[in-house]
Amino acid sequence: MVFERSSTRLNLGLGSFFSALLLSQTVSALPTWRIARQNEPGILDDVVLFDAPAVLSDPPKVEMQAYVFVRQLDLGFITDGLGDLLGGLGLGGVADATGTATDRIKLFATIPRDDQEVGVTINGCGKFNLGATVDGVSITNVTCTENGLKAGTPLKATANLDTRDPTSNIFPSTPDGFGVISDLDDTIKISNVLDKVKLAKATLIDDPQVVGGMPELYKGFVQSLDNPLFSYVSGSPYQLIPFVQSFIQDNYPDGPKFLRNLTVFDIPNLIETLTDEFNTFNHKLATIDRLMGLYPQKKFLMIGDSTEKDPETYAEAFRKYGGDRVQCIWIREVDGAENSAERFATAFKGVTEAKIRTFVDSEIASLADINVKGGEC
Repeated sequence: MVFERSSTRLNLGLGSFFSALLLSQTVSALPTWRIARQNEPGILDDVVLFDAPAVLSDPPKVEMQAYVFVRQLDLGFITDGLGDLLGGLGLGGVADATGTATDRIKLFATIPRDDQEVGVTINGCGKFNLGATVDGVSITNVTCTENGLKAGTPLKATANLDTRDPTSNIFPSTPDGFGVISDLDDTIKISNVLDKVKLAKATLIDDPQVVGGMPELYKGFVQSLDNPLFSYVSGSPYQLIPFVQSFIQDNYPDGPKFLRNLTVFDIPNLIETLTDEFNTFNHKLATIDRLMGLYPQKKFLMIGDSTEKDPETYAEAFRKYGGDRVQCIWIREVDGAENSAERFATAFKGVTEAKIRTFVDSEIASLADINVKGGEC
């Protein structure tokens, strides 16, 4: 997950917290309201550790990320905002809609904690103190003091937090070999990005649905690409990480998830913010840059869809890193999206034609026959 720091901050006490929420607008940054305190998280705090990539360099390194926040407060403002959102979309009468949606986005109700140093134990790697949080977030590269990492074998990281033990998975991979960079919405999960009502239902209410044939395709990559690193890059906000994580673990080969640092105070406008193509484009490019830097000899198969800017994003990555690093670009053509030859010609200007494949759903099963490792796309 990529986090960017806000350029402005407002220090507020708890008494003015909810008033600030009512006055705040939707922003694409981490929360600007905060409570400052040093040292390690206390009994009133909580920690989320994010699934992280690790590179089997000499010595191995892990890029750890943690979010520290005040334990859950009253979710009333989330519930009220969701009621307005769902009602405005004609979904207010859906059974248990508000309850399900509140559970999925309850991390929006948290207050980030500054200057917190989280102690973490990584199995097979060692014990570390992550750097002090800024706007609640710490991103720390740690160098392993133990030699227990093995490519393709996830490890567990645990935050040392009194009697609680927040955990995440660490995914070691070699600096070379293959990786898969995959979008989430309408690439491997049916989200209906082009229809706001259906997008709201898919994101907040419905049980998640896979794109037919994609789980089998991805599982086949484990053998055909020799245990590649699967990296899931999405414009969804990091507050949805529990929902996204369970979906991937239930249906696809697991791997680090890189969600957008999207802070939404104005809950009724949440769906509008989710479809912000400009910030999603920048987020995905920044994440690709990170992965290219972590794994300097690895080749990547990049998979996305045509609803937003995946063709343009992956094409820009190709123009920057070339065909030696971008093995193939695959784009799922979604019904109703801009799938014209003119759009793709413009998006893929300067990209080797043999590196590009667009496909429709009826062709998904046949993608498994393509020898990506051997240079076919």
